[in-house]
Amino acid sequence: MRLRSARSSRLAVTMGFLLSGGGVLVLAPRIPVEVAPARAAQNHDARGVVQSIAKDRSSVTIAHEAIPGFMPAMTMAFEARSPDQLAGLHEKDRVVFSFTVTDDGRRLLDSIRTSAKSP
Repeated sequence: MRLRSARSSRLAVTMGFLLSGGGVLVLAPRIPVEVAPARAAQNHDARGVVQSIAKDRSSVTIAHEAIPGFMPAMTMAFEARSPDQLAGLHEKDRVVFSFTVTDDGRRLLDSIRTSAKSP
């Protein structure tokens, strides 16, 4: 009795399927696929003006200045790590803050404080 390899067995089954009118055979070499490594968390410092604060103090929306090497000036929400982080902040406050962009794209506040108005 002759033993077949798994590959030749699959080929025989595929050929039998094709010969019985079951489909089209496409032979192609296997091409290795590279998987991109997970992005490392990124930390950034920024300045901006508070536009709004979620009622439950879970996030704050800030109109921030450009962050060199990361993004242009824009308005976006940042997630507080705890509601206490946003205690004492109000709309229109000028702030200095740092945040982490996680590998899944969340923007988590590391620190935030009010800053003196610029001249």
